[in-house]
Amino acid sequence: MVEKPTSFVLGDWGTSNLRLFCVVGGKIIDTTVGPGVGQLKSGASEIITQLLSSWEEYRNIEAVYLCGMVGSSLGLVEVPHHQCPMDWTEIGQASQSASVNGISAHIVPGLSCTNPLIAPDYLRGEETQIVGTIKVLDKIRYGMQLLCLCGTHTKWVWIEEGRINVFLTSLAGELFESLTESVLVKETVATRSVDATSLRRGIKESGKHDHADLLHQLFQVRSRKLSGDLSGESATGFLSGLIVGTDVSRALQISRTMGKTIDLVTIVGAKSLTDQYELACTHFKTKCITVDGQQASLAGLASIFDLNVSMDNHVTH
Repeated sequence: MVEKPTSFVLGDWGTSNLRLFCVVGGKIIDTTVGPGVGQLKSGASEIITQLLSSWEEYRNIEAVYLCGMVGSSLGLVEVPHHQCPMDWTEIGQASQSASVNGISAHIVPGLSCTNPLIAPDYLRGEETQIVGTIKVLDKIRYGMQLLCLCGTHTKWVWIEEGRINVFLTSLAGELFESLTESVLVKETVATRSVDATSLRRGIKESGKHDHADLLHQLFQVRSRKLSGDLSGESATGFLSGLIVGTDVSRALQISRTMGKTIDLVTIVGAKSLTDQYELACTHFKTKCITVDGQQASLAGLASIFDLNVSMDNHVTH
């Protein structure tokens, strides 16, 4: 039996952000952040060496366990995607390692599939959240489940009896960010904050016209402002409601088209986003539960690599 390390680092290294968590004796005792792989001005190995250096001096770090875009061609080492369908317990069997200043860094592979629109689809990092979510919510490994991993690129994942069958990527988060900076919307938006009232209004509006596409509804963020029907303070929330509402309603529609009966949606991500998706699910009369995305990532890494990590005292930065 291979002896497991007692001092190690867990990390989620995405395109935009890097989050590292130092674990000693099963407890998360410290955390730090760094640039995402899409923002690197030097090599990935150099960045992680710099961030680990202060911990190495007095905590004797034995290994690093990472998920996300660190496994892409931009990261430490390219780890091929696993093709779906596959069982959630098999994720990580093809993990690969790289040496970072003498420390072994173990990287989780991403997933690929042919999505419900008959197009290739990919994810990195969310596979670890899927594993962590199943560990946190044991009951979702049974029956037909729909997971919504919300973020810049929201992933809708269909799981049956613990087997990840297929997933679909939505650009909901990226679209929202782009439109708040566009000529179309920027001049009408007084704030980037999302208030619940305008969010609900946008969600409700998104479901009014089944025959209309999101493209046909977006301009009203500006036109309602020009007519006096929408204030600059509420425009951002209304925009987010249109996008999130459409994302949820279309994902549920795709489930029905696939012949999948969905009784519950499990929403994973940052609270600011899971709250929005929860409101949309409620509007479309679909039960949902939420899981903290960071907790899911940490639980997933601990499960994939069979590590002893207590989540009770997990440190947030």
